[in-house]
Amino acid sequence: MLLLASVLALGAAVPLAAQAASGGTEVPPSSAIAAQAQPKPDAPQPDPVKAPAAEIKRWVDWQVGSVDGRYRWIKNSAGVTTSNQLQHKQSFKFAFKFDPKGRYTVQSFVGSGASFVSSWDNLGPGMGTPEWPFAVRQLYLQAQPASGIEAQWGGTSALRGEHTEITTYDNDNYLIAGRVSVKRPKQLWLDELSVTAGYLGDLNSPNVFRRFDRWDEHNYTQVLAGKKFGKHVSVTADWTDLAEISTLRQAVRVATKDWLPVDLIRFENYQRVEGQEAYGFTLSTEKTLHPRVTVVGGLANIDEFNGTLTGDRYFRGKRVFVEPRITIVPELILSFFYGEAFDNDFPVTNEHRFDIVVAYNVIKGLQRVGAW
Repeated sequence: MLLLASVLALGAAVPLAAQAASGGTEVPPSSAIAAQAQPKPDAPQPDPVKAPAAEIKRWVDWQVGSVDGRYRWIKNSAGVTTSNQLQHKQSFKFAFKFDPKGRYTVQSFVGSGASFVSSWDNLGPGMGTPEWPFAVRQLYLQAQPASGIEAQWGGTSALRGEHTEITTYDNDNYLIAGRVSVKRPKQLWLDELSVTAGYLGDLNSPNVFRRFDRWDEHNYTQVLAGKKFGKHVSVTADWTDLAEISTLRQAVRVATKDWLPVDLIRFENYQRVEGQEAYGFTLSTEKTLHPRVTVVGGLANIDEFNGTLTGDRYFRGKRVFVEPRITIVPELILSFFYGEAFDNDFPVTNEHRFDIVVAYNVIKGLQRVGAW
């Protein structure tokens, strides 16, 4: 090694010496020669952590990564406490990209939960025994052959537009279906027009591989249209037929921060026009009290015969609810939920409900340390 260093130093010194002998600049000392051989401090250096992540991102679009925990307490209208426990939840959504732009993908959602209306499982403390089911809840092909045109087929979820899970289906819903969406407002006027047809069922079989045999069955059809009016107003309406029972839904979301003390107001309602005909609605608001604190609250009125496919925090009946959300750090959110049913002349499974939820965003956590 000493010999090699001497040869390199000599090789660098010879041309400089020749330059000095011919009237050129003075030969710099050996320390300056060594400094010239070193990379400049401000020269960009390859990041050994980010390089593999960049390669993975060419093929994988990681959209959701969340690990959550909550305390849940529920008492029904008979005065019986039906839930007093700690629970856990994991949710991950990935897409495999066939092309660099992600126009042709396989979308997947993997997570906990054992039913159509729940992705939460008992942790152990409190009522119930520990549960750790984990399954591929969604798996579908998605194609975007042209700008504003999208098609899906496989195990996916229901579209809600501006509706929430209170008047449509629980956030954890799933179905086996095909869907075509057109989002070309310049040609269509509407911002979105989507048609979905497939099968909604197997309410206790979240594993998509146990539901793929439903691909040739049809009990669910939805036509959804959406339109935005300026910056402040967004409207959606849909017709949904489930098991030969038709329901019409309409929702409007208005950004009111510029002229009201709340940031937005949402009104959503439905009319079941076949079977047990009925009407229901939700009126809710949202307000940011601080850059880290947001509060959502409202009033819901869901009819007695609406079933239990909607959000399990609400289900049926008249109730008020409030949900403060606190961002501790960008990847960690603490939230509280309280719902109180009132003036119902039929049994209610969750007349009183209180939740404390801690949600950790794995993706943001990795981004914070530069690993994704």
